[in-house]
Amino acid sequence: MTEPDEEMCRALVERLCSGLGWSVRPAPAVRYVLFDRTGRWLTFGQSMAWLVASLCDRSCSGMLPAWMQGCSSPEELALKAEVAL
Repeated sequence: MTEPDEEMCRALVERLCSGLGWSVRPAPAVRYVLFDRTGRWLTFGQSMAWLVASLCDRSCSGMLPAWMQGCSSPEELALKAEVAL
């Protein structure tokens, strides 16, 4: 499987932000930090592809909405987002 491109990941993060009230902001040592609507950070990285990949990581699944938990790939996450949002 190939890694999803930055453009696809940016579109997915933008969709998650608009649908869930999340936001992406820079931090001093990191290009992107993804925050939930309460201001709690969910993940961070140097690219949008990194953000999306980390949302599929099982270690952060407890902080995500139930429909996002258990996504095994960025493609699966994108499909679930299309249905849920």
